[in-house]
Amino acid sequence: RGGVDLTAGVAIGVAARFAAHRYLTACRRSATASCFGRGRSLHSSTVAKSVAPASTVNIWTVDSFAGTPFGGNPAAVCVADGLEAEFMRLIAREMNLSETAFVRRMEGDAPNSWELRWFTPSTEVALCGHGTLAAAHTLWEADLCPANAPISFTTRFSGVLTVTRCSNGEIEMDFPADEPQGSAGCEALKGTRAIEGLGLSEDQILWSGQNQTGDLFVEVSPTSFCSLQPAQELLAQVEARGVVPFCACSEGLEEALGLDAGHLQGVDFVSRFFGPRIGIAEDPVTGSAHCGLGPLWASRLGRQGEKQPVIGYQASERGGRVAVVVDGGRARLRGNAVTVLEGRLRLPTGCGAVTKA
Repeated sequence: RGGVDLTAGVAIGVAARFAAHRYLTACRRSATASCFGRGRSLHSSTVAKSVAPASTVNIWTVDSFAGTPFGGNPAAVCVADGLEAEFMRLIAREMNLSETAFVRRMEGDAPNSWELRWFTPSTEVALCGHGTLAAAHTLWEADLCPANAPISFTTRFSGVLTVTRCSNGEIEMDFPADEPQGSAGCEALKGTRAIEGLGLSEDQILWSGQNQTGDLFVEVSPTSFCSLQPAQELLAQVEARGVVPFCACSEGLEEALGLDAGHLQGVDFVSRFFGPRIGIAEDPVTGSAHCGLGPLWASRLGRQGEKQPVIGYQASERGGRVAVVVDGGRARLRGNAVTVLEGRLRLPTGCGAVTKA
């Protein structure tokens, strides 16, 4: 399958025991954590009585928006029934990635109908592009869904999301378009610390706006983009899901960003995503942010309703490319994914986990 296979050998046993120890320690510390959906508290005594024997769930790490291991944005994928939200959050904290996707088969539905939720290490989020990409990739690769059949994900906050595999091997996700509304200058940033948090001045802001997801979009010149100096303590004070600085792709940007020649070929815009308010200092590649950036650039370039996508590159340390086809009120995001780790996570009994794989 490519990537790093840790399903065999001594390493997985040692890692699993260490992960289980850390997980149970985290459970005991969460003496007053709310078990969402049952209206009760997860007291330490309850956990202590339920730590043995442990159940296990299958879990994967997948690099989304990447064609080779160790690039793009890693997401964990957990396939299990009956997990309470608080345990999902604890698992996401244990995995310590920007998002962990939790997938559960819909009862009585077709084999390609699943429920999907996403958690950062600190909270549940309404939409996650790279987590959705990772979930679909995992279901196909693990033979949990008919090969190449479209997958229907039912979500709590973003409706039903359909994911398909393209003829070229890319995975396409049909998401709601969420174009930001704004104007030239920094009007949308007034009253926030976003400008200061990015290390910018007001005269460097070319355009600013916000979308319904709650992201703040900040357009700057390529020169200003390359000189960003994010201050996490200030960005954490901005009342937004994330702060998204971006710029048009231009000649010389590859060299300025330290990228190889040709790395940005065909790219229309470049961005970054800072979300300390939701527990993400900087997200490597943010699919959901491209539900805003894609429609914005499709409008500017006159590519709405066309098969030709707009192409974005997220210039994090890992980096990743996202293609977006905008058609009416939908944004179809395309990308690749690769599995880098698979194993089993031990959980205390009483959390309701029923493995499905």
